[in-house]
Amino acid sequence: MKARRADTPQMKDLRNLLTNYSKLGMADWGKATQAEKQATTTLLKNRIVADHELATTINDIGTGADTARFIPMPLIGHSKALRRCFFALHRTTQDPASMCFDLLLCIDDDTRLAFRFEPPDLPGWAHSYRHVQMSRRMLRRTFDVSLPPWIPESFPAFPVRGSDPTEMFLTMLASVHGLGTSDGVREVLQNAFPNNSLASQRYFERLTSSLA
Repeated sequence: MKARRADTPQMKDLRNLLTNYSKLGMADWGKATQAEKQATTTLLKNRIVADHELATTINDIGTGADTARFIPMPLIGHSKALRRCFFALHRTTQDPASMCFDLLLCIDDDTRLAFRFEPPDLPGWAHSYRHVQMSRRMLRRTFDVSLPPWIPESFPAFPVRGSDPTEMFLTMLASVHGLGTSDGVREVLQNAFPNNSLASQRYFERLTSSLA
């Protein structure tokens, strides 16, 4: 097996955030009823990450390998409007800056929405800026979300603040959890880093600075 290359500081920072945040989401998913788990797992065609797959799913973003799975998101902030949210991650090239994030919103048994957060395209192209678009296929276009064919996938492409994948991921979290002092991203980060208040505060400040 090919060894994973040493992380850059940027990738190490992102991996740290992804790991702690994902563990929080997995803990909430573990509390779901058996009926919800079975229905959602069927809906997502058994593509939800298992506990033993989480580390590999996150680690592989640094190798170019693809073990893309849906990762459950914590219920904080959005539980009144959305039943369950999932995200997935992958890269378009070996460059860590090419990180992409899929966001799946399960509103009820029959209604869902999907978005993709993407890095800039080449200079001069229509989407040469970090952006978010609606999506009908996810997990590197291997999973059909079963949305109406009229949903557009190219436009609109809303600009996303942030200078790197970590800030883009934090922006995605804000879109799902909100920025509230309680019951928002700050609480999510505090719960994700219960023994490291400096880390949670640093990530929150990176988010608010990128949104200013």
